[in-house]
Amino acid sequence: MVDDVEEGVSLEKLLEDVNQLAIDQEESLDEFYLTDRKWDIVRESEVERNIILLGSGYKIYTKTWSCAPRQKTRQQLPSLIEAFRIACERLKSAQLRKEAEVLRRCLVIFATTTGAAKERDLLAKIRCRVVFAEEAAEVLEAHILASLVPSVEHLVLIGDHQQLRPNPSVYDLAREYHLDVSMFERLVRNGYPFSTLKVQHRMNPDITENIIRPYFYPELIDDASVLEYPLVPGMEKRCFFWMHEIKMAVELISYLTKQGIGFDE
Repeated sequence: MVDDVEEGVSLEKLLEDVNQLAIDQEESLDEFYLTDRKWDIVRESEVERNIILLGSGYKIYTKTWSCAPRQKTRQQLPSLIEAFRIACERLKSAQLRKEAEVLRRCLVIFATTTGAAKERDLLAKIRCRVVFAEEAAEVLEAHILASLVPSVEHLVLIGDHQQLRPNPSVYDLAREYHLDVSMFERLVRNGYPFSTLKVQHRMNPDITENIIRPYFYPELIDDASVLEYPLVPGMEKRCFFWMHEIKMAVELISYLTKQGIGFDE
């Protein structure tokens, strides 16, 4: 029946032939109903088949329609990314030129070593000739080197290599490769010429007399201004030593050495 329907047999003609066949064969109403129901089944199957075909066609159409622009976009994406990268570089270059033009008018530019390394391109455009590094004994050598652009002619390191050292993040690397030694300390210990302040204008004379001159800088002189510092109200003297902590530290070191721990550990 499905084949007949597909060949163009009309519904009325097919139903008429079925009814005539039922009359000729004297079929019962129930049998005729079954015959009529068979046609209903055929008709419903035809409708369902058309719906399935329509759905399949819709899926193919939507898939084709959605894939076409997607494929086109995928082909254009590399060129768009490259154009965006070029635009970002041009914007960054324009910003650097603008900032460099402003900073060239300044006599002194302050920055941390991290900021100097981050803005190295900007410093190169400014063409600084002199760099001062404060607390240079506490700065990693790599940070100092990162701050030096090709235009630098003089590097002035200010600090005290006999006090605090740099503090690397990885202890094992610091110990193996001496990362805790600053450029300042390395140059001094290798005989590079340096200058030491002879007069101090800040510390109380009791501090220089009991700590600084005996252990660090024997030739350090107190300026006359520090000799006029008044006593702290309520205090007997200006310099105190916590003897109980000193004794405890000595006993702790003695105990550890008796356990086999060397002084270099």
